[in-house]
Amino acid sequence: MSKLDELIKKLCPDGVEYKKLGEVAEFRAGWGFPEAEQGLTDGKYPFYKVGDMNNSEMFMDIANNYISEETVKKLKCKPAPKGTIIFPKIGATMSTNKKRILTKESCYDNNVMGIIAKSVNDRFLYYFFSQYRLIDFAKGTGAVPSLDTNRLKSLQIPVPPLPVQEEIVRILDTFTSLTAELTAELTARRKQYEY
Repeated sequence: MSKLDELIKKLCPDGVEYKKLGEVAEFRAGWGFPEAEQGLTDGKYPFYKVGDMNNSEMFMDIANNYISEETVKKLKCKPAPKGTIIFPKIGATMSTNKKRILTKESCYDNNVMGIIAKSVNDRFLYYFFSQYRLIDFAKGTGAVPSLDTNRLKSLQIPVPPLPVQEEIVRILDTFTSLTAELTAELTARRKQYEY
């Protein structure tokens, strides 16, 4: 019996409780980012735009723009905490289905939505949310779809005890790491074969 099976048997003998996503997480929309404030490569806070999500697969640790504490106040930005999951909330970029995790307190523009875990492990929330397509929570599917936040907040999420969540995250982190290693190895072998 695996550690996960043991934890579930011990901590969830009557099954797992489900809650609405809006009950276990805070949804935080982004802020306007005037062009005059863009382009700084240093500052206290990264300020992410949707295009910055192309720089990574899972974690947001590369930003094209930074802002100071003074600019945070000026823009009335409330920096989202480390662990916040961000994703595009409007337009064709929703269909790219990019979801990323902030690695430090950050701000993001008004084309981005953030989900901040309140009563669940943030990585558990990320893995749960990763199985859904953003476009399935869109109002309209035309040229400019937009996120239907109320539908997303109503999504039911299993909420096992924290030790179970942590073990699930450990397993999925290991799998993700192994997948990345295998992908890199496969890419190297393809290049070698082409040569």
